[in-house]
Amino acid sequence: MTDVCLVIPCFNEQNRLPQQQILESVQRCAGLSICFVDDGSTDGTLAILSALKAKAPANIDVISLDIRGLSLPESNRVHVFDRMTAERAKIAKENRSAGELEARKITAAADHERVRIEAEAAGAAARIKAEGDAEASRSYAAAFGQDAKFYQFLRTLQAYDKILDDKTMLFLPVDAEVLRALRFEAPPPAGEPAPGAPAPVGAAGPPHERGALSAADADRLLKKKSEEELK
Repeated sequence: MTDVCLVIPCFNEQNRLPQQQILESVQRCAGLSICFVDDGSTDGTLAILSALKAKAPANIDVISLDIRGLSLPESNRVHVFDRMTAERAKIAKENRSAGELEARKITAAADHERVRIEAEAAGAAARIKAEGDAEASRSYAAAFGQDAKFYQFLRTLQAYDKILDDKTMLFLPVDAEVLRALRFEAPPPAGEPAPGAPAPVGAAGPPHERGALSAADADRLLKKKSEEELK
């Protein structure tokens, strides 16, 4: 039974093969096997190896690959290499073109998807905004229907909040509605109108008290301020 196998490549080793040592080694070591691979030698290497195999066929094996290289004439070598380089450059150019075309396809698909997503998002945002505006209008209408005077007062405060800042100095008359809201007054006797209550419809008198803003005026101020902020 072979325990160790040595694989030795050879090429034109006629004058360097230790024939006697090889034979002594395989005879002394029963478990040793040597495989010589001749790589197309042009001298007597293959003949020497064949003779060694004949003396110890159980321990020596010879394989002849007979590999031969292509040798180009010097005058044609540059031309052949240039043609090979041109062919590789052509293949590389084709591969780059195919890659660029695929990249453009991917980019176009991504842009289309982005536009679709943005359009859907814009539509959803507009729908939500419209629903919010409608709900706000319903809330304002409900509030106005419950207490018209409180609604007018609230819109007045919102108008002041929009048009005034921390650098604005505002002079108000003593009978301004904003100041009256900060005073606590005793409830009027039964049958008498409360101070500052709106006059009945058709009653004579100024339409608005001095220094007070009507709900319509407050709405116009808020709208004007919003337009200025957008600009």
